[in-house]
Amino acid sequence: KYRPCLLKCISDGLDGEVLLHMGENAASELVEEMDTDALQQATESMDTADVAELLEEVLDKDAGEDLLESMDAQRRERIELNLSFDENTAGRLMHTDAISVRADVTLEAVQRYLRRIDKVPEDTNVLMVVDRDNHFLGAISLLNLVLHADDKLVDEVMEKDWRTINPEMSEQEVTRIFANHDWFSAPVVDD
Repeated sequence: KYRPCLLKCISDGLDGEVLLHMGENAASELVEEMDTDALQQATESMDTADVAELLEEVLDKDAGEDLLESMDAQRRERIELNLSFDENTAGRLMHTDAISVRADVTLEAVQRYLRRIDKVPEDTNVLMVVDRDNHFLGAISLLNLVLHADDKLVDEVMEKDWRTINPEMSEQEVTRIFANHDWFSAPVVDD
């Protein structure tokens, strides 16, 4: 009875995360009231895995396609990558907006790069180190980034023995590994 009025009140400036935590019917009703621009604004601060979940669980096919088309190419590709993996797998859970850097740059260059980024993902505690072909080489913690001299290369301070997660690994296995190793994050890498 009060839902349409309530939805009108909260639709302006809505954080897309709210849509994931609403009941399916309420979220669907709210989305029907939103145009693509409003939906795009509501989802722009969400990480890619959450947007993929929203596309699959809340939006109808047309609204989902419109939302994807409204995004810049890089964000759209990252979300489509999430959606390419089966549900309940590491590939679907991964945050494709993780920050990656190259091993052959100085820590000073990485720090400058981080300052220029509009939005560093909220849970960032390490940066993935990749080669020119985007192959995973290791990781550097933010702590190591600030503790070492600016003129050192990433390669000199990065951790190279980093265990990776296969994108096809089940969500349950990922959970078990994270719990056993007390991990906060891990790279998802296809061999």
